[in-house]
Amino acid sequence: MDDIVQEEVPKQGGIGPGGAGTVDDDSQAKRKSVGYGTGTKRRLAEPSSGCPQENLKNFVAKGFGLAATCWALLFLPLPHLAHTFLCGVGLYCFLGMLMDGPATLASSAIGFCIAPHFNEPYRSTSIASFWNKRWNLTAGSILRFLIFDPINQGRLVASPAAAPAPKSNARRALAVCATFLVSGVMHELVFWYMAGHFSGYWLAYFTVQGPLVLAEAAILGLLRARGIELPAALRVLITLGTVLLVSDRLFVPDVHRLGITDAVVKALWQALAGLPSALLRAVGVVEGGWSLLDVAAPRVVAKP
Repeated sequence: MDDIVQEEVPKQGGIGPGGAGTVDDDSQAKRKSVGYGTGTKRRLAEPSSGCPQENLKNFVAKGFGLAATCWALLFLPLPHLAHTFLCGVGLYCFLGMLMDGPATLASSAIGFCIAPHFNEPYRSTSIASFWNKRWNLTAGSILRFLIFDPINQGRLVASPAAAPAPKSNARRALAVCATFLVSGVMHELVFWYMAGHFSGYWLAYFTVQGPLVLAEAAILGLLRARGIELPAALRVLITLGTVLLVSDRLFVPDVHRLGITDAVVKALWQALAGLPSALLRAVGVVEGGWSLLDVAAPRVVAKP
């Protein structure tokens, strides 16, 4: 039950950011992989991901996705959960753009493919795979090497010459929960930087992921022992639905209450809406200025 996917994908993977659980059904397909660790151990990645052309394509696609998400959040009357869902989509697009843009320049300059920041999180078939193999892989790898591996392996520094530590389900469970706890603490520091005080909700959000991942692994193990395999589409629906509901209760309430969501969405929309005009002016195609705000925002006509 190794947490790192080999070139030949095994039936089971690890929990959480670096632990035990199940590998996505869709990951059984033949796909190129990008090395995240040492030796032959690798994490799955999108085909051809990390190369300049792929990074540029992802950057542009996420830019359009972010613009569409901001427009919907600003101008459409959305149900509560739909609003939360689009906030998650916007976060995915925004963080992806922040990584794909510089990665395009860096990979072009040095001639190497750079590991992607995300790996299609919307295809996650378990909460474990969502955090471990698909969402924010950079942070996940750091937490795995610094928190999960030392606890799970029972040593601070891995030694190639040392015999592998005996497997322990208790130590693995402790490693999972500790990894999510540290992630929660780091996110609380981010919230403090934005708001000037701690939330508590973000710490709770990430702390509860550990028990959720452990419970999920136990349930899937029981189903598998009875020969029951849930359809991949159903598992994706359950996974994303669970992440959405927990996020709605613990992750987004404080940022909504403090107006952080509205402020960020408005700032991003204004920046993205003015980008086409700035680019056209830069190449001398147009003079003056126009913005997508002029054509995309609904207008209210005043009655005489």
